[in-house]
Amino acid sequence: MKIVLIDTFALIHRAYHALPDFRTKAGEPSGAVYGFCSMFLKMVQELQPDGVVAAFDLPGKTFRHQLFSDYQSHRPEKKPDFKVQIEKIKEFLSLTEIPVVSKPGYEGDDIIGSLAGIFGKDKNKEIIILTGDNDSLQLVKPRVKVLTLKKGITETVVYDEKAVFEKFGFEPKLIPDYKALAGDSSDNIPGVPGIGPKTATQLIREFSGIENLIKAAKQNKLKPILTEKILNNAEQLRLAKDLATIRTDLEIKPDSFSFNPKALYSESALSFFKKMGFVSLLKRIRDSFGIDSLDFTSQTKQPSSDLAEADFDSVLKAIKNQKRAFIVFGGKSESTISDGSSFSFVKNAELKEILTDKDLEKIVFDLKSELRNQNNQKLIEILTGNKIWDIKIISWLVDPEFKSYQIERLARRFLGLSWQEKEINPKEKMTFEINSLVKLFEKLIEVLRRENLEKLYLEIEMPLILVLSKMEKNGILLDQKALEKTEKIFQFKLADLEKQIFQLTDKSFNLNSPKELSGVLYDKLGLPVGKIKKLKSGYYSTDSETLEKLKSQHRIINLILDWREIAKLQNTYVKALPKFIDKKDQKIHTIFLQTGTATGRLASESPNLQNIPKHVELAQEIRKLFVSSKGFSLASFDYSQIELRLAANLSGDEILKKAFSSGQDIHKLTAALVWDIPLEKVSSLDRFRAKALNFGVLYGMGARALSQTAKVSQTEAKEFIKNYFDNFAGLKKYIDETLDFLKANGYVQTRFGRKRHFPEFFSGKIQLVGQAERMALNLTIQGLAADIIKKAMIKIDQELAENQLNNQVRMILQIHDELLFEIKDEIIDKASVQIKKIMEQVYPAEVPLKVQFNQGKNWAEID
Repeated sequence: MKIVLIDTFALIHRAYHALPDFRTKAGEPSGAVYGFCSMFLKMVQELQPDGVVAAFDLPGKTFRHQLFSDYQSHRPEKKPDFKVQIEKIKEFLSLTEIPVVSKPGYEGDDIIGSLAGIFGKDKNKEIIILTGDNDSLQLVKPRVKVLTLKKGITETVVYDEKAVFEKFGFEPKLIPDYKALAGDSSDNIPGVPGIGPKTATQLIREFSGIENLIKAAKQNKLKPILTEKILNNAEQLRLAKDLATIRTDLEIKPDSFSFNPKALYSESALSFFKKMGFVSLLKRIRDSFGIDSLDFTSQTKQPSSDLAEADFDSVLKAIKNQKRAFIVFGGKSESTISDGSSFSFVKNAELKEILTDKDLEKIVFDLKSELRNQNNQKLIEILTGNKIWDIKIISWLVDPEFKSYQIERLARRFLGLSWQEKEINPKEKMTFEINSLVKLFEKLIEVLRRENLEKLYLEIEMPLILVLSKMEKNGILLDQKALEKTEKIFQFKLADLEKQIFQLTDKSFNLNSPKELSGVLYDKLGLPVGKIKKLKSGYYSTDSETLEKLKSQHRIINLILDWREIAKLQNTYVKALPKFIDKKDQKIHTIFLQTGTATGRLASESPNLQNIPKHVELAQEIRKLFVSSKGFSLASFDYSQIELRLAANLSGDEILKKAFSSGQDIHKLTAALVWDIPLEKVSSLDRFRAKALNFGVLYGMGARALSQTAKVSQTEAKEFIKNYFDNFAGLKKYIDETLDFLKANGYVQTRFGRKRHFPEFFSGKIQLVGQAERMALNLTIQGLAADIIKKAMIKIDQELAENQLNNQVRMILQIHDELLFEIKDEIIDKASVQIKKIMEQVYPAEVPLKVQFNQGKNWAEID
């Protein structure tokens, strides 16, 4: 018999922070309810349990608060929309006949621990704990497993005793001892000062618990500094272990625990799903239990009913009345239009009547791709000034973590709609797409508005679509004769490096083979393996990070790293560029990915022209290949230290503001302040380290990462960071306030409203929490920089159009904080002044933005 014990509150918490703020038709919050129900159905389908019990936390203090008043004190009070959804989930559990168990003064974990003990007495019962965190792993033992969420609300992992041991290096029952030593940030359980996760793991493995560790300390069997830490904190250790230990001895007698899957498709349960608008869950119930007669499409209060085909004139009339048109472009032949209730297949000539009507809102999917496919400059001009709702872009703003913004994936994700796997004809596909488009629009537009993202979409992302379309169409010219010479340069350099490497090793081997390289380095040359990771295949790692650590051991390492860098450039660009050349204009038309990052930054593909390194010798040979057209020059406009300038503005840090307003070198000034040396005595090495410090600390870089970047010891790095924050108190305050906002809300946003949720912040895992903090800080500054350059691109494009300069000034590339143009030689002086002015003034601030301008006949000349 299989019994599932649900850590209900942990699952709700995970769902609440993992999903956007979904709402029902009545405006009630539903994201956490949907997430919980989705996980419940997944559990039922995969585990097919005989019994299910849901453990719930009750409001108020527990015995742990009596033991330690600061227990969980850092957790923000739950918001009203969270509390409302708890009641909805209790309603769902009641309708599906799942017993709910709580006990005053105790947490859900204690309920689960005690139930696991009660049920576990019967050797015929297998207990599986379903949870959203790792607290319950200490309960794992024979016939008791933990099923927890690995990522989001879909990826799960099962822990038995072996899996727990592989994860921690010790048995499950010692997890409370580990938490007592290392601390637990999620519950605010204090650890021993100066003992981190790594040391805690080693001590638990060696002494099998804190009592043995305390005993060893009393007997002076530890290092003196460790003995002092343990003995000074012995009582705190015992208290922390007590706080971290799940109770297993509560007197609990559930009335019933048997589970009947039919309860999931009872009339009352189905009515609940329909009322909440969970059409995708209804479909899963139908598919899982083979209920062919389950009809939910007409009753679920979904945004719209299935569409029916009608004649063009009637659909056109309805579109004109409603002032909006749903459009699925069909390449160069037939497209589809809809008013939201019916649709019609139309020839693209007929579509022109809709496209040219600026009073009509256009709802489309991935407009930029359609414009590129049709290669129609006139269509870009027609759509300029229109209000366009692009579902792909809206989906990305609502959920920037989703990896594949294809209409079928989004329809499945948000609506539970999908077509059959077998091949379908184009008309069926277009019918599916228009149906999905309508429903997705109604669903996502509400979320967009509730998340306060509509202004960001209308003012930045929507107009940017057409700007990027023009840039893709403009392209950049490639010198194909120079490309042939460049290929020979790369071949010669690689051959020369290979010759030097083989001379040092006395043998030829495949440099692309990690196994062969490992044999040469560690066996033949005898380089020390030390802490180098041994791979499953049996040989030692030869990745770049490992080789960087071996640089001082043998001069072959630098040769290998150089060979790799040049080989990568050759394969990524020199050999690949020819296949991207358009035969009509001899240009390369890279594709800009508007939905490519969660921070709002643009990405580039086919080919990626944003990742050609600047400060690599042979990379400049590649940049020389990109040239201006006859009578034009290339012009670069690069925001100077925009992220540090934005940090000065956002934080109001007085030292940062003064440095920028006086024109001081911010990295030299940082070095002078942090190391207390006169400004004029700051060396180039000091400046290099300070630069790493400025950018690293800005995004939450720790001492270990800083030590690697700045080439200093971890002890020095820790001291650098401390001194840095002592000097830049305003910046420290801004970082702390940003992280406090993250703790309270589960997300952060830029000044323009770009938003990113971080559910992993609440995972309780130190590594994931730290990663979330770094990404959150990154969004507020780097995300803002991305918003600013997008606004500048839009403003520049508008001015070029107004002054009819599109054919003389062409925006061709965006490389993060830099814009690249092709400008007619006779107007470059005047145009550059205007472009620079727009970029510097698009975001007025106390510390103004500065732009560096350079020009030349090829890309290398303007770097």
